[in-house]
Amino acid sequence: MSRIARLALAGALVGGALGMPGPTRSPVMAVAVTSTAPTIAQLIGQKLVVRMDGLSPSPALLGRIQRGEVGGVILFGANITTAGALRQLTATLRAAAAAGGRPRLFI
Repeated sequence: MSRIARLALAGALVGGALGMPGPTRSPVMAVAVTSTAPTIAQLIGQKLVVRMDGLSPSPALLGRIQRGEVGGVILFGANITTAGALRQLTATLRAAAAAGGRPRLFI
């Protein structure tokens, strides 16, 4: 789903939650959008950037990334030992997002 479509969907979801009228949609369009639409928690999660403790991501962090509850991870010097370890770490984090069908993780 494109970024513009996600933003439009988020606006429609928030507007609907506030009782505001939304645009009229055909039944076919509604089925197509709702089957792949992110949840409110995922829309909010995509705006969250969290810090990672240690040299490798915890299973809990990888799970949050995979579920779309986190949009980015901040890495600090304590998270990095070598250039190769950094490449492996970012690959692991991005693979978790890809495994969940999420947008590319912001690192």
